Amino acid sequence: GALPPLMELLRAGTANNMAAYTIGELSKDVANRALFITAGALPPLVELLRTGPEDSKVSVASLLVRLAMEMQHEISALRRERDALAKGYETVASLVGPVAKGHD
Repeated sequence: GALPPLMELLRAGTANNMAAYTIGELSKDVANRALFITAGALPPLVELLRTGPEDSKVSVASLLVRLAMEMQHEISALRRERDALAKGYETVASLVGPVAKGHD
């Protein structure tokens, strides 16, 4: 796909403004956001925000906010899943506990 070359451009520093713009456009689709996060887009985007041209900083900052919101969404989903698993474990433990004690 287009992700590896896009990430190379972002990291290279030569066409990182265009790569950041393209990532920004593609990240408007929620399904693409996690792909960019897991591909390692955050560190080069933060570097571009720090050292890039002034005219690109607003769009890079907006992109970082969009990706951060996706990360927060993923973290919340993982916490809900963890809590559901813990509740399921407690339920199973409460059902199995009395049975296990009866076999001692």
